[in-house]
Amino acid sequence: MSDSPVSSNFKLSTQETPGMTAPLPWRVFKMDDCDWWLARTLEEARESYKHETGVDDEAVENAREVTEAELDKLTFVDTDENERQMRKSRRSFREELRQRVEFRERLKAEYGIEPKPELFASSEY
Repeated sequence: MSDSPVSSNFKLSTQETPGMTAPLPWRVFKMDDCDWWLARTLEEARESYKHETGVDDEAVENAREVTEAELDKLTFVDTDENERQMRKSRRSFREELRQRVEFRERLKAEYGIEPKPELFASSEY
C-alpha cells in the first residue's frame, strides 16, 4: 500500500459522472431594471449583454438569474411598433422561455443554426 492519501484502486465509471458535453439549459437573466437576457450562464449573459449594448462591467454587476417564482409571475406581452398590445399575446416568462427554447432547437435541427444569447424581454424599446 502506498503512502498516498488517494487510493489508486478508486475508479469512477462514466455512469456515475454527469455528461460534460450535455448543453446547459437556457435561462433568463435580469440585467437591469428594464432588460432580461436569454443565456445559459450568468457570465455568458453579462458578456453578451455588454457586447450588444456597449455597457461596462459596472452596469451588469447586479445581473442575476430570474427565480422560478418570477418565471411564473412576470408577464411577456408582444406589442406592435406603436407599443400597442397584440391580440392574445400575454403569457408568463416561463411559457415564453419554453417557446423560445423549442424554436431554437428546431432552427438547430433543421438548419444547423447555433443559438446565441439574446434579448429576452424589455420594458423599454
